[in-house]
Amino acid sequence: MSQRAKREYLLKIMERYQNSDQEGKSRILDEFCKVCGYNRNYAIRKLNQSLELKKKKPGRKPIYDEEFIKVLVSVWQAMQHTCSKKMVEALPLWLVHHDFTREVGEKLKKISASQIDRLLVNYRNPKIKGKSLTRGNKSFIKRIIPLKPLDVQYTKPGSIQGDTVAHCGDSIAGFYAYSLTMTDIYSTWTENRATWTKSAFLVGEAIKDIEKAMPFPMTDYSADNGSEVLNESIFDYFQKRANKVNVTRGRPYRKNDQAYVEQKNHTHVRGLLGYERVDERSLVNKMNEIYKLWNQLQNFFIPSMKCMEKKRDGAKIIKKYDKPKTPLLKNFRFCRCKRRS
Repeated sequence: MSQRAKREYLLKIMERYQNSDQEGKSRILDEFCKVCGYNRNYAIRKLNQSLELKKKKPGRKPIYDEEFIKVLVSVWQAMQHTCSKKMVEALPLWLVHHDFTREVGEKLKKISASQIDRLLVNYRNPKIKGKSLTRGNKSFIKRIIPLKPLDVQYTKPGSIQGDTVAHCGDSIAGFYAYSLTMTDIYSTWTENRATWTKSAFLVGEAIKDIEKAMPFPMTDYSADNGSEVLNESIFDYFQKRANKVNVTRGRPYRKNDQAYVEQKNHTHVRGLLGYERVDERSLVNKMNEIYKLWNQLQNFFIPSMKCMEKKRDGAKIIKKYDKPKTPLLKNFRFCRCKRRS
């Protein structure tokens, strides 16, 4: 019998034992010793202890009380629900901008990622899935764009993945807003822009605006087979200029080929705007204003980490990640590169 079970059994019979007569106490004591395996004198001391002790939780006093958990949750929400490993690395950046007591600040500096997971387990919401509107691209452009190689090791920024997210809610009928996400594979630098519908012209203009905002030149562009992010006008924009950008595509129906941008669709778009329908055109400009501030927060203050190695050990897959850093720090030595015209 476990110690926890013994304690629960003790709490159940303690009051009854103390209110019984001599014969009843002897009977309860015999049963208690038999069930728990206690010495009779030790069992008598346990049964005669104060009834108020049953309200006291066993073990040491918790280090992280309710007040601390409230502070931790508020910081986690301000960090836009980032994961615990990234949160530990980002806390020193955030603590200087918050007014905490010295005791709380010291606890936040020492807390581990696993402890954060345990404290936040009741505050995390289940994942929700949105609708996928990617359709097969039947145009000739698909035949002249090569598939993206899967074993490339990136050593500098400039290789970009692009994708769109539909803000259609539960119905794909009518017109509504889209969000374009473009993320750099090496540094995870991410930019978002909102467009009204997913027309090739509007998505192309959003790509041009994003390219101007990035602190490094683009060298490669990769997208899935959706016609809004892979079409003739976008292909011509990247190819018919002085500094050409290499254009590739992922395999059809293989979402993991675009894993980097798909992840940012969740953290940067769904994490901010959710899954609600946006069918008012006037909101697109406001979404872009929010995105420009949101991207600065994510690129300058929220760390990211990448899987550097993955190997299989029987049925177990072991992954090794790099140290979490903000995209700005990963890009720091490349930010002075000469911009492409």
